[in-house]
Amino acid sequence: MGYLFPSKDYPYDLYNSSHSPTLAHELDEGKSERSIVTVTATSTITQTITPTLPSASPTRHPIIILQHLTDNSHSTIGKYDSRLLLDRSPADHERHAKIHGYRYIGDNASYVEEKFHSRRKSNNKIHVLMKTLLVELGKPEGERAEWVFVTDADTVIYSPSIPLHHLIPSSRHDLPSETLFLGIKDFNGFNNGNMFLRVNRRMISFLAHALSKEEERAQKIMRGERPLDPHGRVRDNFASDQEPLSLAFLSPDNRDIREGFYKIPCHWVNFYPEQFRGNYTQELDELILQVHYPNFRKWTYPLQPIVSHAEDVYSTAIGKALNEGLVVSDSEGLELMEWYDRSRKVADEWWRRAKNGIEGIEFTTI
Repeated sequence: MGYLFPSKDYPYDLYNSSHSPTLAHELDEGKSERSIVTVTATSTITQTITPTLPSASPTRHPIIILQHLTDNSHSTIGKYDSRLLLDRSPADHERHAKIHGYRYIGDNASYVEEKFHSRRKSNNKIHVLMKTLLVELGKPEGERAEWVFVTDADTVIYSPSIPLHHLIPSSRHDLPSETLFLGIKDFNGFNNGNMFLRVNRRMISFLAHALSKEEERAQKIMRGERPLDPHGRVRDNFASDQEPLSLAFLSPDNRDIREGFYKIPCHWVNFYPEQFRGNYTQELDELILQVHYPNFRKWTYPLQPIVSHAEDVYSTAIGKALNEGLVVSDSEGLELMEWYDRSRKVADEWWRRAKNGIEGIEFTTI
């Protein structure tokens, strides 16, 4: 059987590097059928698929996938070019949102003055997050999202059959405190590259606290001062987004945020490509939604094996649905794949023993 590729009208061309991700309100809500192109060694067959349910609502689950997108026109080092990764990432996440019933927002605006140092640009992510929360909180309660999943623009989907809503705790989980923040810890401590935030007014003041810390430090540096960190060390470089978030977490004013913090396994949403080479002790039989290529990884590890794995999952899922005589629904047959149900079971087991708080989380950037 050949690979099954989405045709160019659904809802974008994965292989077109000029793809510009649509905002949530621009998602096509009216299509009730689409074409699937089957490519074999000897022929190409176009098949029209009519979903069992029209894709009239792109928000079956109150979750937003949010990315701040940067200019990738100069993303090269020598012969290595990461533009394919930075084009693939928004396409992957928009596709994942469309299939599983979320909203996708890709924001490429610049909210931070970068003329003094490009390092500040990572703080755009905090601005985009605050903007998104404010927009949602301005909606009637029944229309707003409940969670925002913020993911870096250098992540790609590895297992598309794993839905985000399987990973988030629900009312059936008896947790010791309200869930406000789902975060991860990697080998370097707190990692804010991929995180879930509750749509909650309290989170607005938390993010404002973080941004005020970044601006305070930037202003001191621009005045020629040498600001100190909480440990009394000179920090005369501009802060990345991780530093002000860490300072906000540790502030005495944000104890309730710390109590509402729950750690989730890093490999769920932040698997690194080198982990496939056996550099880590984790078994590959793990819940791995996506792979993250920060920093040197963009130019060191190949993207194609991850892309191929995801496309194999998509094509196998559609094949399963068609072989069982099912009409392919909005979920593209992914609910028939092993990790669709298994991800819920794995997450349920995690939440049965989850503890709140930041104990054991190192904030190494401050």
